[in-house]
Amino acid sequence: MLQSAEAQYQNTHVSARVRGMKSRLFSRERLEDCLAQSDIRLIIDLLLQSPYAQEMAESLTRFSSVDAVEDALSRNLSRTFRHLLRLTKGHLERRTSLFLMHWDLVAVKALIRRRHRPSASAEEVFTPIGANLSPEQFDRLSKEPTMERLIGQLVAWAPEICSPLLSAFREYRDTEKLAALEEALDHAYYVRLAERFRSSSDPSDQQFARMLSMYIDLINLRTLLREKRRYEQRLPEGVVYDTHCRGLQRRLLPCGTIDGTRLRRLAWTQDVATALELLAPTPYHALIDGLYQFVQSGRFSTLERILHGLIIADLKKTARADGTGFAVLMHYCWLKFNEILNLRMIVRGRAAGLPVGRIQEELLYA
Repeated sequence: MLQSAEAQYQNTHVSARVRGMKSRLFSRERLEDCLAQSDIRLIIDLLLQSPYAQEMAESLTRFSSVDAVEDALSRNLSRTFRHLLRLTKGHLERRTSLFLMHWDLVAVKALIRRRHRPSASAEEVFTPIGANLSPEQFDRLSKEPTMERLIGQLVAWAPEICSPLLSAFREYRDTEKLAALEEALDHAYYVRLAERFRSSSDPSDQQFARMLSMYIDLINLRTLLREKRRYEQRLPEGVVYDTHCRGLQRRLLPCGTIDGTRLRRLAWTQDVATALELLAPTPYHALIDGLYQFVQSGRFSTLERILHGLIIADLKKTARADGTGFAVLMHYCWLKFNEILNLRMIVRGRAAGLPVGRIQEELLYA
């Protein structure tokens, strides 16, 4: 699709500004400098001399130690995303707002998980606040006393993506399955937008659609591997294998990059190891590196970090091929989010007294 001279200028201008922001991200050496500090106070001192200085100083007036760092990281990410929105106009602003809503959806899911299980630890519900949901709104919504009240407030805040929660709530109320709510959100955002943008003639729209499709793959693989592991452990008891596979197949989202035939085969595999073997011809063969930890712990976080790395690598390749395309902005945002996760892992790991090598294994240098 031919772009107007104004749109081409804006794309070039925004891409140049984003590259300048990218240059201020932490290098590997700077991350390892934080990792080398044995005291959280020393890490905070380093953050007070970094692009996180403003948020870190603000957070220290309300919190201390790890809590202050996490609050600062979350607020910095939100402020960064809001700055990106201010840089854009017209169609680019609308596309950017939709893209950044990915992190708002992460925040919405965290709110729902907290309400579903209020006793969940901070490690399980850390929330990188996005561009459209402010930290103040998040704090207010987190105080809603019931799931029904929370869903009502979320629908009022963002009806475009949260309205499906109303019908999904009936299933959640009857079954207490959190997946009913989360999958309704995934369909409303990832599937709907992937369908909308992948048929566009605009290369930047297509780049956005591909990122959405790769994240759909992440969601599907998380569902598949978690449920395969649960079945291997015979949880829940008494579920017939065919029933398990058919139910699993129905839960998988369309519009990912993994073709439907392979997804069906994945749903009907006997175990996690066989499922990963089926991914050998795809970019997701790299998941085999995290198989042992997943099987031992049941935590998907290691595999999720590998998938994040694949999304970042794909965006990097596209951004290099199209220096003024939307992938430039998306690549930066994923790098920024990855930096936040790395810093959080360092701070939490050092506070818990974990060995440096153990923390380093969890970091993703992108």
